[in-house]
Amino acid sequence: MRSAAKTTWLQRKSVLIWGTWAVVVCMLLSLVGLYVFSARQQVQDSAWAEADAEAKLVALSVQARTQHVDDILVHTRDSFERYGPGLTEKDALLKSKSSSADVPYLAILIVNTAGDAILSLPSNDFQADFSKIAEEAGTHADDGPFAASVATLLGHFFVRAVPLRFADGTYAGAVVGVLDPAWLKNTLTHLAAPDDLVMTIKQADAVIARNFRTESAALVQGADALMPGHRTQSIPSLDAVLEVQLRRDVLAQKTNQALEFLVTVVLLAISCLTLGAIWLQRAVSQTIESVLKAELANRSALIKSRFLANMSHELRTPMTGVLGAVDLLMDTQPTAEQKNFLDLIRRSGQHLMGILNDVLDISRIDAYAVTLDVRPTLVLDVIEDVVQMLMPRAHLQGVALYAQIELADTTRVDADAFRLTQILTNLIGNAVKFTPQGHVQVKASLKKIDDADILEIRVTDTGIGIEQEQLAHLFQHFYQADTTASRRFGGSGLGLVISKELAELMGGQISVTSRLRQGSCFTLSLPVKNIQSHAAQSMDEAALSPIQQPVFLCFQDDVLRQSMQTHLDWLGITWQDCAEAQWKDVTSELVIFDRSTYQKFCELFQCHSPCVLIDTDLSSHHKEGALHSVGQVHNITVLNEPVRRKDIAALIRTRGRSPDALAHLESKDPVQSSNLAPLQHMKILVAEDNVVTQKILQAFMRSLGCDASFVLNGRAAIDAMCVETFDLVLMDCHMPEVDGYTATQEIRQMEASDPLRRRTPILALTAATTDADVQRCLDAGMDEVCSKPISRQDLEAKLLQWQSRAPTRDEAEATQALFAQDT
Repeated sequence: MRSAAKTTWLQRKSVLIWGTWAVVVCMLLSLVGLYVFSARQQVQDSAWAEADAEAKLVALSVQARTQHVDDILVHTRDSFERYGPGLTEKDALLKSKSSSADVPYLAILIVNTAGDAILSLPSNDFQADFSKIAEEAGTHADDGPFAASVATLLGHFFVRAVPLRFADGTYAGAVVGVLDPAWLKNTLTHLAAPDDLVMTIKQADAVIARNFRTESAALVQGADALMPGHRTQSIPSLDAVLEVQLRRDVLAQKTNQALEFLVTVVLLAISCLTLGAIWLQRAVSQTIESVLKAELANRSALIKSRFLANMSHELRTPMTGVLGAVDLLMDTQPTAEQKNFLDLIRRSGQHLMGILNDVLDISRIDAYAVTLDVRPTLVLDVIEDVVQMLMPRAHLQGVALYAQIELADTTRVDADAFRLTQILTNLIGNAVKFTPQGHVQVKASLKKIDDADILEIRVTDTGIGIEQEQLAHLFQHFYQADTTASRRFGGSGLGLVISKELAELMGGQISVTSRLRQGSCFTLSLPVKNIQSHAAQSMDEAALSPIQQPVFLCFQDDVLRQSMQTHLDWLGITWQDCAEAQWKDVTSELVIFDRSTYQKFCELFQCHSPCVLIDTDLSSHHKEGALHSVGQVHNITVLNEPVRRKDIAALIRTRGRSPDALAHLESKDPVQSSNLAPLQHMKILVAEDNVVTQKILQAFMRSLGCDASFVLNGRAAIDAMCVETFDLVLMDCHMPEVDGYTATQEIRQMEASDPLRRRTPILALTAATTDADVQRCLDAGMDEVCSKPISRQDLEAKLLQWQSRAPTRDEAEATQALFAQDT
């Protein structure tokens, strides 16, 4: 359903993306249409504005150049008045320009009152009728230049004229300057820069000059070559106007260029939008595909996890019968051979359960179902507990196990103690398993790396080692560096994978270095926060009696010596390392030595009091031989390495003399037979639908002296609780009719509704052990979860634990009587 919903969502997103693309493209095309509609007019208006500016510029330029002609005329008039008809060319302003080609006039003539030319500068045969000009000059209001025109066979010419007078002021004629039409055309051609402008100088509708670059085009294309309408600009010095027109072809070309540019921009924009829409759709599709793949992977991992959880439930239930039957058979005084077979069955079952737990853990990690329970944790206790738990396995294999923990006993860090224990159990257990002979050393310390606090735990062994090319594959599922190792040493190949995944989940990492046939070193590095620690002498500091003399350490085992020195340093105890030559002269309040030293100087140490022997070898021949004889010596206390720091503190507190101080060290079984008395006649209700499990639990209860009642489903358990009072309930979770969760909820409701009924502890006894299953049990009202298979020893420990918490039956009956009196 989720996949279908996400596919629908993707389709909607695609429609939205392309719909938006279509809207934007339509808007762009609409803008293009509006622009096309107004572009021609805009280009034409712009061209006319440019034409007005150009016309003003050309008119001013022509006006300025005609001023030069006026200057020549005035100078010529003044010279004629001085020199008369003897005026020569050099007396005129003919040399005012650097080149005669730039001279704006065609000829300068002096005409009499009748208009006849009496002098021409330069001398030429320019023939024209100047009578009207001479007549106009005679009637001119002032003596300044004025504009006129003259018609010849060659066409109309612009003329500038100035009156000429005798000395007595009598009118004598005029000085006439005939402007060169070629000069005017050149002026228009050079000044009229835009090709789309046609400039024409007219006087009384007669065309005097036109710019050359557009004249030929206008003549070829005819009247249609020019746009309708024109702009005019007056030229007062010529008594003419400058007419400006726009060329149709050039204007159309500019319009097309603007439209081409716009179309190019629009096409580029549409292309970018299309590419963007395609990219966005692909990105959304890839995102949805990634989400679907991740969801599919999570669903697959969840299905696998559920399948394995169901398989675990199906396997744990019969294993309860198998291991329970072994426990019961052990109490029937079997023969030595039978006991060995039973022990083999027990170890095989426990090994099978270990593999099952590893598979479940890796499936939880793959399904991202592992959550961390971070809380302040005593790191020293966690490490020592793991080492103590694995010590029997190491000693049974003949491997020495050392612990050098450079941490105060009060050091607390925020960590998940359960997951840290799981990682250390895998790393140390692997080191022991793959070390046929030699030792395994565990070192722990806090380090500062890049302003971060790092808990570093190193597990070093002298085992078989790993080839360098195999290290890269070491943390893969079901992988072992040596394929024969699984047959030789056993194991599922999941321990390191689980440890690595858990370390990364906690923000840390596991690294490894190894040399073949020389051993390996696994390093766990975890970032930690909220470190809380106190002084080194924190453990029972007030109870530690001051030792006046240093504690003497007599060791041949260097690794064991370092471990003991670390303990004493953190306890704040002064110590002195004795060389072998000094052992005979040892005088101290306390001497600590190892087995090798004792075997050489046993008589010496038996005379010295007190002494502590730290033993690293618990193999069978030592247990039955030398170790047994040492234990019989009253002044020598034997401790097994790895030693807990609190044990060292107890020895120092009693100076090794009081056997009571170490009584807790001699106990091998946490549940002794003397503890069975509190369980006599303890009333227990067991709800279990599996017949085999029922038989095993019945035998356990009889051997523990408990008064147990058995029911097959949750409904029967509820009915039993209604008619009878029990000290404790063992509740299976998956039963017919009413399951354990519902039964627990109804029992809790019954207790809440009746103030006279005390709360009965309910312990889940189930083969479902996932975090979700445990939380579901607690949410239903159960007090604790016990996983199947459960041994008689574990069951006895749980019953004793809850028996100590519950009030006695007499106290419960007295409380009920008190409530009855009040009511």
